[in-house]
Amino acid sequence: HCRDTLSLHDALPISRDKQCLGRRLWDTSAGDWEKKYSWLTYNDVDQARTRVGSGLVQLWKEGTVGGESIKGWTVGIWSGNRPGASSLRLPRRGADAPHANAEWQFASQACSAYTLTMVSLYDTLGPDVVEYCINHSSARVIFASPAHIPHLLKLAKVCPTVKVIVCMDSWADIEAQGAPPGVKSDELLRDWGKDVGEIGRAPV
Repeated sequence: HCRDTLSLHDALPISRDKQCLGRRLWDTSAGDWEKKYSWLTYNDVDQARTRVGSGLVQLWKEGTVGGESIKGWTVGIWSGNRPGASSLRLPRRGADAPHANAEWQFASQACSAYTLTMVSLYDTLGPDVVEYCINHSSARVIFASPAHIPHLLKLAKVCPTVKVIVCMDSWADIEAQGAPPGVKSDELLRDWGKDVGEIGRAPV
């Protein structure tokens, strides 16, 4: 406990090797979630949110998302608040540590660290609500689970501010045998483009 630690953003560089995010990995052979928790440290989360945030900054520098300033523009997240097998993943640390990350938290913390506005997208109130939220917030980048991407692609003509869609699961995991529920989608494009985590490997 530190008096100067006011938020998770402050705690990430301090706590380092302590447990931060715990989750149960998907066991493809058993077709079920593992019984034990696998933990990411504060350092793991700090590295991941920096990579994602740096990737977003790089997209802005390349002119992909537009705007005169990196600060303040809106990022949407359309996914359950779940950890999953992610294209935003950290490098493996040995065969016994296949950490798939809490992508929702990575995207959220990246927005916080890089002064971006995050908007959660929900379709529980009807299919038109997502379109309204995107346009009302002028979201430029959407992080989405695979099941939502086909719908986002159909909204392309009516949501002109959206320039980038980031799939929260890797192609290998989407196509894997025994993939976790909600990951597979036959409608997804195979040639999706750059991984925002790879774009952001060099911190900005």
